[in-house]
Amino acid sequence: MLVIRNLKDDLALEYYDLPGTHVAFGEDPAQALAEAFFEQTQIPVCVDRPFHTISRAAFDRGKQIIEIVYRVTEEREITQEQGMSLLWIPIGETGYFFSSRIMDAIRASLEG
Repeated sequence: MLVIRNLKDDLALEYYDLPGTHVAFGEDPAQALAEAFFEQTQIPVCVDRPFHTISRAAFDRGKQIIEIVYRVTEEREITQEQGMSLLWIPIGETGYFFSSRIMDAIRASLEG
């Protein structure tokens, strides 16, 4: 699994996230993801069907957050320049980075 290594400037702490983006109303989520993935990683990908969705109310009233997790395909070596912000993590070791709910969905998508 490819993750992006980020640094919180105010706390100088590292954290990891999946490549992705916010999607505007009416925008195709898969196309937005492909474009954002390339912007963030310089790796072109094919976006498969969604395999996990999380929906929750936002802190601001009247808003709802919907997270859609897609499987994308394209595995390649990370260049030294990209290595500053990208990291390949074996699926079996990702529980440290992501919730068990997301990890269960990832495992199920790989099996099916």
